[in-house]
Amino acid sequence: MAHLRSVWYQLTDERGNPYKANYNAVAQEKVMIASDCYIADFEDAVLANYADPDLEKIPCLWLLRTYTNAAAYTANKSPLARVLQLQENLGTKDDVLAVVIPDDVGQRLPFAQARVDVAQLCENIQRNQVEEERRRVESEKAAQMEVKRQLNIIDLKQEEGNRYRRSSELQIWSALKRQSHRLEAVEAVMTAMARSTTNARVGEEDQAIEDDQLHY
Repeated sequence: MAHLRSVWYQLTDERGNPYKANYNAVAQEKVMIASDCYIADFEDAVLANYADPDLEKIPCLWLLRTYTNAAAYTANKSPLARVLQLQENLGTKDDVLAVVIPDDVGQRLPFAQARVDVAQLCENIQRNQVEEERRRVESEKAAQMEVKRQLNIIDLKQEEGNRYRRSSELQIWSALKRQSHRLEAVEAVMTAMARSTTNARVGEEDQAIEDDQLHY
């Protein structure tokens, strides 16, 4: 879940020194921004954080470069890509980001308008990349949530099916047990009847033998 956090930074010139506006070095500053923001969002907030006329002359944010700290800039490391998310461990008060401003800010070079147009085009392309990346991340999150929901539904159906199967098995076993008891009872009755019939026949035969003996 995104939340607001403080991101500390230092405006820096191309020599790695604190940027000077009106001959005074700009102190470390911070912006409050969403924890899941992109570098592009951070640079937007940086530019909006100042009313310095020199900063307002920056043709567009494409000319800003953000580094993990001043040491990263002086070591000629690559700036942070604007399409990347700003990690939680960057921009802390003890290790501020370095936002490098070009030395030629405010200068009107030949074909300056064309330069501004090209820079604006580049910024628009990068903004589109940021938005595409944001939409991709949101789409992946939505897809993951949908997959999780479907898996939960499947689990519930399986659990319900297992309960129904167990209930059916118990009913079948109960019916078989009752049927077995009935068969045992019928078998006992049939056995008793057969035994009684056999005893009666044996008695009749014995009586007939006795009668025959009396005649002799």
